[in-house]
Amino acid sequence: MASTLAPPQHLPAPSPAQHHPAPAPPTTPPRRRARDPFVDLVRAGGTLGVLTVHWLMPQVAWDGSALTIGNSLSHGVGWLVTWVLQVLPLLFFAAGAAAGLGPVHPVPQVLRRRLPRMVVPVLALLGTWLAAALLLPLLGVPQTAVGQAARIVPQPLWFLGVYLALVVLTPLLRRLVGALGWGAPAVLTAVPLVVDLLRFFGAAPALAWLNLLAVWAVPFTIGVAYARRGEPRTGARTWWVSSAVALVALVALIGAGPYPISMIGMPGAAISNLGPPTLVALVHAVLLTSVLLALRTPLTRFATGPGRRALAWVSTRSMTIYLWHLTAMFTVIGVGLLGLGLTVPAAGTLAWFLQWPLWCVAAAGVLALLVRVYHRFEQRR
Repeated sequence: MASTLAPPQHLPAPSPAQHHPAPAPPTTPPRRRARDPFVDLVRAGGTLGVLTVHWLMPQVAWDGSALTIGNSLSHGVGWLVTWVLQVLPLLFFAAGAAAGLGPVHPVPQVLRRRLPRMVVPVLALLGTWLAAALLLPLLGVPQTAVGQAARIVPQPLWFLGVYLALVVLTPLLRRLVGALGWGAPAVLTAVPLVVDLLRFFGAAPALAWLNLLAVWAVPFTIGVAYARRGEPRTGARTWWVSSAVALVALVALIGAGPYPISMIGMPGAAISNLGPPTLVALVHAVLLTSVLLALRTPLTRFATGPGRRALAWVSTRSMTIYLWHLTAMFTVIGVGLLGLGLTVPAAGTLAWFLQWPLWCVAAAGVLALLVRVYHRFEQRR
């Protein structure tokens, strides 16, 4: 091979200038890996799912001095809605997939980059509500109503704390996926199982809050495995089998007890499947992520086809939507009940089904205005 590259001997010797090496071509930075439209769709769908279930829940009444807030999903078959719309596992899956797709960076560097992008929008929310809590009573809004709303609005922020903890653990989870592949999420299910056994048999009930991290680490690691290992050989068939197994396990666990049938906490219930998360929440997370992965091909077609523009809009505003959707809901409730004297019909009645879409349209309009104002904080880099 070397002889074919040497110049023929009869050619004139190169001039001294030709001995100088040619300048190296300018180097270009490595191209950033393309986003996965399926993951973007799951994240956007999860954000809208959280919004929808929260807007379905309020059963609100104002008697002139106290604001009573119940949960409309605690009636009838509302529990079934929670099986579909308690979509926090999808947000953790999407976060894990994003962590798996990107390059590995030292944890301090990741936190320096991520924290400002999270803290600035959160500070904007908290600062606005602090000002509202001081000003609204001066404008005649009852202090009790303002106080109840101000206590509820920050509650979804727990998600960001768990997300940051999982980001810190990402290098370890990536190594686990590298060693065990798709077996890594299965291995992690042992922790919530042991925690629930110790909790419900009374050996160590205080350990229950360990599941706040251990349960959500499983869908997060499923996302990491999806990003690092790709589809199993059998493709969608694997995920349909996983979905069926998870559904049977979910029914069996609820039937055996002591787990409630709802995937979210209900008024008066002794146990919540979310606070702290239980083994039922884990199995439900596996069920949801398995169904989504089984449908990955048609969902990707939708994300790159008819849903592309809507997906792009939601994806770039997902954190703002997540942070401000409860504010939009309480704004509409406050204006409707306290300002206009409207009432919310009893959950499940015909009047409730007719009125609920109108409340949602009004809340969506308020949320659109809030997103327009506060999206700038999400855009900061």
